[in-house]
Amino acid sequence: MKKIFVFVVLTLIFPIAVHADRIILNCPGEVKPGSDFSCEVTGESSKTIGSLRTVLNLSNGLSYVGFIPDSNWQGGLDNKSMKLSLYTASDTPANFSIGTLKLKAASAGNQTITLSDVFFYDDIDTVTVATLTKQISVAAPNSSSSSSSKSSSSSSSHSSNSSNSSNNNEKKDDNKTDDDKTNTDGNKTEVITSTYLVDIMIDGYNIDFDKNTFSYDLNIGDEKELIIEPMLEDNSSSYTIVGNRNLQDGSVISIVIVDQNGSNKKQYNINIHKEQKKSYLKYIFIGLIGVLLIINIFRILKGSNKKVDGE
Repeated sequence: MKKIFVFVVLTLIFPIAVHADRIILNCPGEVKPGSDFSCEVTGESSKTIGSLRTVLNLSNGLSYVGFIPDSNWQGGLDNKSMKLSLYTASDTPANFSIGTLKLKAASAGNQTITLSDVFFYDDIDTVTVATLTKQISVAAPNSSSSSSSKSSSSSSSHSSNSSNSSNNNEKKDDNKTDDDKTNTDGNKTEVITSTYLVDIMIDGYNIDFDKNTFSYDLNIGDEKELIIEPMLEDNSSSYTIVGNRNLQDGSVISIVIVDQNGSNKKQYNINIHKEQKKSYLKYIFIGLIGVLLIINIFRILKGSNKKVDGE
């Protein structure tokens, strides 16, 4: 009894450390308006994580610039849905690096970065991780420095106007996007993006995925439809899932990936196999008929024996 009491007391004084699953943002505490800054994204988990996903939400004073995944991860962040989807083939330790998030401070004030709908996946389980909100202070510039900069800029405005007029055409060209830039022959430059997948996540099932393998066999139960989440190698591409309804033995689910130009595409197929339900009713029926026949034959033989004995 004393030993149990001592153990309880020690547990209360020195609590046992439990490694919680969480996602972490390491950002500068203060930045200047108009400046770019980076946040390191890391994670902690008690499991071996093979993939993860989350959604990035930014306050109005911040804008998204880009995301660079760590060398162990594949995938990226879709700048339309702001959904981050990553996949790794290597084992992740308890503390692991995810990547670098690049942002721009557009206006002064307290701004927030939120990572919501955070999920870690291992080979068996899905771990729901708590939403993370990080606050960034965007400091307004000092009035003295701004006034001095105005005076210096006004004194040099005459010379800068002449240089701006000469470089006007060059700046216009630099502001063009990749889709607007033209070749020397006058045609637009075509931006080529990847149409590979890095993984196909199916709720309740696992497939041995390889991005260069385009056909897979999957044994399922009685489901009429599967929850499928393809993970794009290039998030500027898009995908369409075809054939994922009223699934039967022999059905084929196709995932078609198209690049942003619509000129390049790939297709991954999932061949569905269902175990045919064995009909035991006919075997039971045949068995009953056989039993009845045996009983009737036995009765007939018994009746004939009685007649012989009577004679």
